Amino acid sequence: VIEAADEHGCACTLTHECFCGPEGLEAIKKSVSENDLDGILVAACSERAKTAEFNALTVDGPSMFRTAIREHCAWPLKEAEDDEDKTACAKDMIQMGLARLDGVKAIEPLSEEISDTVMVVGSGRAGLEASLTAAGLGHPVVLVEKDDKLGGLLADQKSIPPEEPPYEQPEANPVPKLLEEIEASDQIKVLTTTNIVKIDGQPGQFKVQLNGSSGLEMTIGSIVQATGATPYDASKLGHLGYGASPDVVTSHEFEKMLVDGKIACPSDGRTPKRIAYIQCAGSRDENHLNYCSSECCNNTLRQMMEVSKIDKSIENAVIYKDMRAPGHME
Repeated sequence: VIEAADEHGCACTLTHECFCGPEGLEAIKKSVSENDLDGILVAACSERAKTAEFNALTVDGPSMFRTAIREHCAWPLKEAEDDEDKTACAKDMIQMGLARLDGVKAIEPLSEEISDTVMVVGSGRAGLEASLTAAGLGHPVVLVEKDDKLGGLLADQKSIPPEEPPYEQPEANPVPKLLEEIEASDQIKVLTTTNIVKIDGQPGQFKVQLNGSSGLEMTIGSIVQATGATPYDASKLGHLGYGASPDVVTSHEFEKMLVDGKIACPSDGRTPKRIAYIQCAGSRDENHLNYCSSECCNNTLRQMMEVSKIDKSIENAVIYKDMRAPGHME
């Protein structure tokens, strides 16, 4: 070891029976500090062993390579009669490791400033909860909403399908409470009537250009895309009577009646005797959307229960292919 090290002009050499143990690792640390080393060659076991322990030595420190003289010399030549062959093999491997180390240039530590600000795009329930969660973890938050108010589609909804056992009754709309928490937080900056024009950069250093009421360019660390859902264009559903009769309305339009607490036919204001709910209107159809929207059945069940609370005399009927209530809602 010493002979090979001298030939390469090494600053120092160390021998130890177990470099991967606490005492051996400490000896390497001490030698690096005392001799201001910029490179280390460990001639011992394979670099596949004790990887984390040895990597810890090079954090913000010197380059390091490992030469597996145990696997490539000691073990294969264990039965060799001549120790000279073993020594020559080990010396050759050490010299190759040192030559490799000679060609390595020291890497200067690179430090860059990153932003810990989180931008949340969309202010529906997911966006509101993401904003509060990030703010609760200490991150500054920028909440971007294209409309002039927060809450998304859920803001205009009377209730939501039950989320807690026994799943028997609709639950209160969580948006009002979330909005109160958003308003009370000094970690969250709200930008309404604002759209994202352009995003450049990388995680930790996004440059986000906004338009609308803000017209800003901001440096953002991470972005949460929570832009939610869009009601299907009901004008494409003329075969179901939408547009032909004012009394054929969408689920979203019907929700406004539930919020107002008055169910009336748009055509003449009378209270309907029966209400029919048509499922998969625009979904699971090759001429429209070929997938299941996954929440319509739950929403219909909830709306029927809300109708019964307002007027028990109104009959409800559901026209469906399959009633799909995901998860516990089934």
